[in-house]
Amino acid sequence: MRLSCYKCISTSRFNANSPSYYCNTQRSNLGVWHSYSPPQISGAAEILGTVIEVLTGDTVAILPAGEAYDSASKLKKVSLASVRSPRVGNERLGKPDENYALECKDRLRVLCTGKTVKVSIHYERDIPMGEVSTSL
Repeated sequence: MRLSCYKCISTSRFNANSPSYYCNTQRSNLGVWHSYSPPQISGAAEILGTVIEVLTGDTVAILPAGEAYDSASKLKKVSLASVRSPRVGNERLGKPDENYALECKDRLRVLCTGKTVKVSIHYERDIPMGEVSTSL
């Protein structure tokens, strides 16, 4: 069975009785992705190391193999792809924990802390830490 794209369904051009379920957009093959190139990774594409700390239910800190832990700057912060865990709250901002946030974090801690892992990096991004405001 062939399916139509969401554009045709939402604009009522989709006809289930027609012999072809392909819409005009699919037939035209406009090459929307012709200039796509995968993101470039600045560091290694794989990290082999030991999980030192679980930060949240979907983020861990890894010490790369062959490195001695002498400061937190040596740790690599890695978030699990396609995982959305409940968020831990923030006391300073008055945000409570989401349901099961601590249980999720604790389960990940039990499963992987101290274990050797091999991580494949698919993409990377800088996460801004927010505005720093000072008042004198």
